[in-house]
Amino acid sequence: TAGTTFYKSQVRLSNCRLLHNQTEDAINFIHSPFEVLDSEFAYTFADALDSDFSSGLIERSTFHDTGNDGLDVSGTPVTIRQVTMHDMGDKGVSVGENSTADIDGLTVTRAYMGVAVKDGSNVTLRNATLSQVLVAGLAAYTKKTEYGPATMTATGIQFEDVARQTLVQMGHWIDLDGTRIWGIEVDVNKLYLPFTKER
Repeated sequence: TAGTTFYKSQVRLSNCRLLHNQTEDAINFIHSPFEVLDSEFAYTFADALDSDFSSGLIERSTFHDTGNDGLDVSGTPVTIRQVTMHDMGDKGVSVGENSTADIDGLTVTRAYMGVAVKDGSNVTLRNATLSQVLVAGLAAYTKKTEYGPATMTATGIQFEDVARQTLVQMGHWIDLDGTRIWGIEVDVNKLYLPFTKER
């Protein structure tokens, strides 16, 4: 379903540009350790980069003008350093299905959500700027009920023109600069009603 798919492969992309992709994802890593360095992903129909049951590093790269998420990871430990995103059709970074993400130096501008953690996943986020976000800069919730709670620890976050800083569903939590934010009742399905494509 991706323009380029790597399956059980070791991958290093450096100084690459993936533009004007019309498939479900621009690139998909499946059971593949990967590095993405100094690269650009733009004008994609859906997600720019999708990782399933892999492990990876994304560093000094740019994502913009995507139909859905910039990064969507499932079952993946990922490290993200110095990444810039703007004009996301959905989330900047989506971390789900028992993934872990260590993120430092992230900028997300004009997105539905900045960073979302879901379904038994954990995010550590440092030194991020989230601006012009329609629903929430940081979110933690359940999309697939077979997974456990999602958690996030965030420090040094700048929020600029966001609808709300955090959105946390009951059973999950976000630590924001040392203050734990516990969840409330959230109908996740209603969050997506304005959108025609499944997120």
